[in-house]
Amino acid sequence: MDIPNVCQDHVLYTDVDVVFANRITQDDVQLLSNSVGQKGMVSYGREFSKDAEIENTGVMVIHVENFAKELPSIHQFARDQNP
Repeated sequence: MDIPNVCQDHVLYTDVDVVFANRITQDDVQLLSNSVGQKGMVSYGREFSKDAEIENTGVMVIHVENFAKELPSIHQFARDQNP
């Protein structure tokens, strides 16, 4: 689908309780897209500190094509965790 002014490569996912205090600009979208790159799959923030152990996946930038390639493996991993 071709939607003008919408990035076809990346999706911004947020939990329903996320509030944006400011308007998201094209520069913001470009910065977020760059955080994933062309080889990455997902970029997400850390909560509270820079410690890599603490993750906050309530806001993610997803590379659509790369995520789609990994989705079967993600589904299989989930099935294996709860047989």
